[in-house]
Amino acid sequence: MAEENVKNLDRVAELKNQLLTVLRKKCEEMAKELEKLGAKSFETKIEVDGEVEKWTLKSNGRGMYLRVGNTYVISYFDSEVNTATLIKTAKNFKKFVDAFNSYFNRRENELEDAIKELENVKI
Repeated sequence: MAEENVKNLDRVAELKNQLLTVLRKKCEEMAKELEKLGAKSFETKIEVDGEVEKWTLKSNGRGMYLRVGNTYVISYFDSEVNTATLIKTAKNFKKFVDAFNSYFNRRENELEDAIKELENVKI
């Protein structure tokens, strides 16, 4: 029985590491997109379980981090995030990505409008 429990714990640890890896890759992709625009961070507020939480993705010379509320879920310094927080973050990550995409879609539209306005300026 104890050996079976150890195997289960090993599997849980493996799955947690796998989830962290996938989440880190997604955040790295988003950070690269930020860098293309000369931005170093993106933050928004998202409703999770009836509460509004601030989500921040930041990239700098030392690396990248994702902070949800006061918890560093992904970080360039080794911080252990508990499994429940990690699962909650993963389940709500799409909301963060949707807000990220919406923000940059608005920027795209604003840039297109600014180009049109500038092109219409008579000299």
